[in-house]
Amino acid sequence: MGIKVAVAVLGGIWALFFSAQAMAITTGQLFETPPGATVGGQPVSAMAIITLAPDVDRIAVQLFNNQVNPTSVIQNLSDFGFSLSTGQTAGSMVSSLGTLVEIRADGSYTPAGSMETGWELQEGYDFVSLENGIVVGALGTGLRIHVLGTEAGPANTLIGLPSGNTDSYGNANGSIAGNQAHNPFIFYQASFYLQVPGIDDSTRIAGVLFSFGTQDTPAGIPEPRTLIFLGIGLAALAGAAKRWDFTRGKGEVENGGV
Repeated sequence: MGIKVAVAVLGGIWALFFSAQAMAITTGQLFETPPGATVGGQPVSAMAIITLAPDVDRIAVQLFNNQVNPTSVIQNLSDFGFSLSTGQTAGSMVSSLGTLVEIRADGSYTPAGSMETGWELQEGYDFVSLENGIVVGALGTGLRIHVLGTEAGPANTLIGLPSGNTDSYGNANGSIAGNQAHNPFIFYQASFYLQVPGIDDSTRIAGVLFSFGTQDTPAGIPEPRTLIFLGIGLAALAGAAKRWDFTRGKGEVENGGV
């Protein structure tokens, strides 16, 4: 049986994270990059599910890179920021999890196992300070999860799935394939568990920013689409969850959701 990377495996992890108040009503929001979004001339596609458990001051962030068989590392997610409607800007990273892969010069890849992502949480981040002409002023100040500028970066960026036909990253150029500085990569999804004191039942995500690439100021997508949902067991609401079997090198889509 292969490694399942996504909602199929993370449901149990989320249950443990929120176990202190297992019956607490949680609030979740799903964000996606807009259809047709590009960075540096390359298509990008990412999704985030953010779940709040105010009774225990906890937030779970699950990130997905949905861009299959990318060409350049600029298509990899390296930074995700969000602001809260109730103004909290302080918190701590409890833990994180991702599956690492090494991508060789020929586009083939080898899984390196599931482990901490190496990403860090930045408190009190002023999104207005972002450059590259991206208008994100409405986000104000919030929290930022990032890998650039950490001990892990510029490796451990979040990459999309390989080609389903060849089970390889055949489109990858030298910024991905065999790139020693950028390898390993986090495969398809990563999860982050945060302690954020002061959130309450009224707290919502006011805005988010997906950022891509390995530059100090990565290129961002400021206006993703959003979906709000309420309930218990929100990890199951990711929609079509991707299951990937490393032993066979094939993926299949599980139709989930509500």
